Amino acid sequence: MNFRKLSAQKFFYSMLYRYWNVPALPEYAELMRHDSWSEEQLRALQEQKLTELLRYACANIPYYRRVMEKSGIRAEDIEHKDALSVFPILTKKLIQENSDSLVSPNMSAGEYSTEYSGGSTGQPPRSGDRLQLVRR
Repeated sequence: MNFRKLSAQKFFYSMLYRYWNVPALPEYAELMRHDSWSEEQLRALQEQKLTELLRYACANIPYYRRVMEKSGIRAEDIEHKDALSVFPILTKKLIQENSDSLVSPNMSAGEYSTEYSGGSTGQPPRSGDRLQLVRR
């Protein structure tokens, strides 16, 4: 990577952090560490991150905790991407019916902002967005 490109990237990420308080520098540093990894190494990292995310969802998100209880799987049992088959696909209807239980009880309402989509059916789905709140 040439010096000019690297300098521009560092400048961009430092601006994200400085003006919007988006802690992008650690993520940027992590991406740079993985830049030269092989496909196998990247796939292993993806599976590790996915496993961590699924375990977090099962342990902290009421909706996913119920899904896992119904399927008889514990968060500790989740080891790789095959566990995704247990999780239902989130549809607009499912999100609307379970919106409160799709948010971690560890998060207060002030930690995320509610966003709405266009809603061509007359009932736009809403979702929480932490990054939007940070930018405000």
